[in-house]
Amino acid sequence: MSTFSIDRPSLSEILTDIGTGRIQLPDFQRDWIWDDYRIQSLLASVSQAFPIGAVLTLAVDGKNSVTRLVEGVNRANVVESPNTLILDGQQRLTALFQTLKSESGVYTLNAKGKPVTRYYYLDIEKCLSDEIDREKAVLSCRNNRRVQRACGAIIDLDSAEMEYENSIFPVNKIFDSDDWGDKYKDHWRGVPSKRQLFNTFNREVIGCFKQYNLPIIHLREDTPRKAVCLIFEKLNTRGVTLTVFELLTASFAIDNFELRKDWSERFKRLEKYPVLGNLDSTNFLRALTLLSTKANPKISTPNCTRQSILQLTAKEYKKWADITENGFIKAAEFLHKEKIFRAIDVPYQTQLTTLAAILAGVNSAFESAYESLKSEKSAQLEEPIIEEVRKVSKAKDDEDQKIPRWYWCGVFGEMYASGVNTRIANDFSEVISWLREETGLPSTVREANFQSNKLLEVQTRRSAVYTGTIALLIRNGCLDFLTGSSIENKVSSDSNIDIHHIFPKDWCKREGIESNIFNSIVNKTVLSSATNRSIGRQAPSKYLLRMQEETGIDSNQMDEILDSHLIFGDALREDYFDKFFDIRQEALLKVIEKAMGKKVIRESEEDNQEPDIFNINEHINELLKGSDSQN
Repeated sequence: MSTFSIDRPSLSEILTDIGTGRIQLPDFQRDWIWDDYRIQSLLASVSQAFPIGAVLTLAVDGKNSVTRLVEGVNRANVVESPNTLILDGQQRLTALFQTLKSESGVYTLNAKGKPVTRYYYLDIEKCLSDEIDREKAVLSCRNNRRVQRACGAIIDLDSAEMEYENSIFPVNKIFDSDDWGDKYKDHWRGVPSKRQLFNTFNREVIGCFKQYNLPIIHLREDTPRKAVCLIFEKLNTRGVTLTVFELLTASFAIDNFELRKDWSERFKRLEKYPVLGNLDSTNFLRALTLLSTKANPKISTPNCTRQSILQLTAKEYKKWADITENGFIKAAEFLHKEKIFRAIDVPYQTQLTTLAAILAGVNSAFESAYESLKSEKSAQLEEPIIEEVRKVSKAKDDEDQKIPRWYWCGVFGEMYASGVNTRIANDFSEVISWLREETGLPSTVREANFQSNKLLEVQTRRSAVYTGTIALLIRNGCLDFLTGSSIENKVSSDSNIDIHHIFPKDWCKREGIESNIFNSIVNKTVLSSATNRSIGRQAPSKYLLRMQEETGIDSNQMDEILDSHLIFGDALREDYFDKFFDIRQEALLKVIEKAMGKKVIRESEEDNQEPDIFNINEHINELLKGSDSQN
């Protein structure tokens, strides 16, 4: 017996059923993602009665299904429970519903991938021309209802009269075209050619929409749900690849669990921590899968591969979701201590995932061991329980020393630049074992190295080393040039704090300094927008003097401010770039060494020799005194 049937209902029937709620989407369907061009192309195809492909649907009992409305449906118009779910064809049907049935415009994407609202029209004369491609007759405009014709003329379509005057037909009147057509003819009373133009358009173009039949492959309600998910995945491999979150949402929907809704609620709680603003569902699932596989005695090594995530059950997700969420909160607190406050300043999102899993694992293990200890009723505690409590307690005690070292080794060793899944899984297991004193250094700590010339290579925040160096500067206690107040307090709450040049870019160009040198992180620091404007294009000697005069800060106070940025003040006052650069580069390297707990690799022995013109180590030691007092 066949598990499906094939039907050819009219497009009008299908869109009506979508609007009333009879046809909906399974919760596991992805969001609406089509762009403006695809919508125009689809309308052009239907307007010529061209095939747009079959749609696959599934019969359901709406009362027991996890569903959601098609994007653009007005909930106030929904009067029925769904009896049909769209498995394949969501993007096409959503585009057609919004363009043909919605009065409030179509929510889509422009050429740059930005969300916009669009309204669609058909140029009547172009639609009837054999020499013009039909896609060029489909017009798209913004809320201002302005469209530009090929001749460059701008047309305002903010009233029905302007639509009649320019013979531009609104697509959302397709199934209610008689009233528009009558008013169009009234507008052109006395001009037979215009009236005939609409009659032809109504017959040859609007008629295509009204008489369009769409092939529907309809799966029966008793089709196994696992088969439905498999079909769904196979179909979608022809288009945009499904994310692991979308596939897991499909799997969990079988157990009547709404993963999409659960994640949405969790993310609202997590995004209250600004540093977690870029956390996505995939990285949350990675951390959760690490915890789940570690607790599974059938799995020898914790991992977070795509396959492992897809093997999660709804029961396992619900068991570990709160623990994972708490792990990310602990991770946010850790990053705050390390002076990383904003999502944009996180060196590696994937390392944040590992960090959350580690902290969740240590804390959940501690709670588990503690509960075992409390529940042990015999006077003589079992040795395994005592040992477990000791190890976990030791791990929590060592968090403040060992985890920062591991974290900064990951950042400055650029250990998360590739092979991410393997790195996440290895670090998760190795760091927890290291904390429990079961093993030695994790591979990330052992293998990480940093070469001094790396500071010259990093010039934008796309580099983990760049954002990591800035965090260490803030951790060093850097102060605002103009006010002397802590940058830390500003950067955690003020979007006007960013990274700017110390020796201005224009000054460096005038002095013939190479761009790869003056654009490197060595010549940049964390400054407020006001401070950066005050610096302008001037030589350091001039802007420092002016700042001191305007603020009343004396030279000693200014030196303290500059020291907090690891800047040697005398070099700035002398406009001596090379002297400034050498001292600051070496000071940054020593701060990085301290964070990683291991020596930085210098380019050569020659790099470590003190220049004849000044004692570099003496100046660096002075600069780092403040760093030691801060930590």
